[in-house]
Amino acid sequence: IQSSPAQQFFNKRDALHSFFSMLTSVAEVNGKYYCTGYCWDSINYIGNNQAWGIEGVKFAVFDTYGNKIIDTIYQKNGKDIAAANGKLLPQPDGSFLLAADETDTNGKWYLNIMRFDTTGKVIWEKEFPKPLCTDVSPNDDFWRLLDFQPDSFGNWLMLSTIVCGTPGNGIQHDMFLMKLDSSFNLIWQKQYGYPNMNDYAGKLLIEHDGYILAGGRSNSNLVRKNFIFNAEMYKVDTSGNHLWHWLSDGQKKIGTIKDVIRTQDGGYLYCGMGDGYEVLSANQSFSIPEFKGWVEKIDLNRNVLWNKTINDEYSNWPSTEQRMLMELPDGKAVVAGSLW
Repeated sequence: IQSSPAQQFFNKRDALHSFFSMLTSVAEVNGKYYCTGYCWDSINYIGNNQAWGIEGVKFAVFDTYGNKIIDTIYQKNGKDIAAANGKLLPQPDGSFLLAADETDTNGKWYLNIMRFDTTGKVIWEKEFPKPLCTDVSPNDDFWRLLDFQPDSFGNWLMLSTIVCGTPGNGIQHDMFLMKLDSSFNLIWQKQYGYPNMNDYAGKLLIEHDGYILAGGRSNSNLVRKNFIFNAEMYKVDTSGNHLWHWLSDGQKKIGTIKDVIRTQDGGYLYCGMGDGYEVLSANQSFSIPEFKGWVEKIDLNRNVLWNKTINDEYSNWPSTEQRMLMELPDGKAVVAGSLW
């Protein structure tokens, strides 16, 4: 959610010049709307008559009336760039920063920071290879960027979900936080999770005394029914050391936090999916979880004050969730998401 001083309202559809495009971030600068997202544009040939679509970054610019000015892409031979979760960040020098995750043709994962000029040209980038936390087979490997933000001291924080595990003993997802200096050199990186559970990252909240890693805990890839779904938050200090941990009500099935804000009263408001239940298969050997859109308010001491469902019907589609929050000056909140 972003307010715009341009005050020009429009609703337009544009096919964009790619096989598939999905704009996921917008930044309004001087009356123009700079957008980035995910796209397929061409293919990589990998031998033996095999090919795959190259995932790249769509970069588009629209004027104050919604007319397209620029439509271009950034892609790499032999690598996929997944910018679906990256937020385009305008910089004082007129450039834009965007973070994304990448994979190469060998199945190796990276996080990448790119600096774009106003025409969509990449003028600088830096890759971070996935840490070898444990031995994970290529088919199970995974590292997904979820958030990228600056702090008030010129440092940068990257929050991601990383897969670790030992082949034969299962794998698990953990939250992973990296702190970079103003030149994007690594200061420290730390992993947060619980044994035999999945801890998925969702959103980073930067506070004066540390950082809150918001996400969710689940055993959904470890069992076939009787799932655990909890919203969760890790609070760490500016060196990444653990301060406190919060889990939502264990009697309720609440999905991964997609956005969290600190409210004027000192508490927290978060959104995502919640009020879940399981639909058992005919032979009761497995179940499918279903959810509604969800918003919950907790106080400064992490006590639940209230919660609300957004839609009236349940869905097992991950797109049925609330994704963004904004608190208004009068204390009311705007929540945005999707219903399926």
